[in-house]
Amino acid sequence: MATYKILTKWQTFTYDVWGNKSDGFEVNNVFGAELVDHVVTLTGHNLDKPELTFYSGSLTDKQVRESLDIKPRVQIEDNIMAENAIYPVHCSTGYPLGEMRLKSPARLSVKPSEIIIDHVWEDLTLYFLTLSGDRILVGHVGKNRNAKWSVFYIKQSDFVKLSGFVLAQKNLKATAMQDLMEWGISHFMKDYQFTTKYVNDPDKLI
Repeated sequence: MATYKILTKWQTFTYDVWGNKSDGFEVNNVFGAELVDHVVTLTGHNLDKPELTFYSGSLTDKQVRESLDIKPRVQIEDNIMAENAIYPVHCSTGYPLGEMRLKSPARLSVKPSEIIIDHVWEDLTLYFLTLSGDRILVGHVGKNRNAKWSVFYIKQSDFVKLSGFVLAQKNLKATAMQDLMEWGISHFMKDYQFTTKYVNDPDKLI
């Protein structure tokens, strides 16, 4: 079974809870807490039917416990099962233990064409490669009129210079390539899930 790991970010919330086991519990107030990062494993489904293939994943109980500081002996469950949120409660009492809301990526159920697993440089042009085999043009590294290495990205089929990406002091092609890689990751994260190698240490990706 094919799996891929991605990095996710979650907003955690703690509760002020009223009530008791006999009468039931009620959330009186909700408080925003920490932003936490977790690696999630996406597992492939319907792999024998390309038109129906998708990948999905979720946090483990251990990750939820760590994020909300829930003691190991407390058995938890999520009765609501919202797509991009987790609402753990104590199994035996129904006591609400807080919540976690997915901040990035936008969702944890994606098509193979939405998962970036690799990249390739052709001369000084960078492409991202998706799990479905698609190539996504990221941009191009070249020299400006002052012979300084600069970074360009593609917008509506035209080369447009990114402001702030001209290297004013050093003619370092590798630095310009790294700038383009980092910009591409941050820009395409809005629409694609990147496997963890891209978000853990992008400096190693040239």
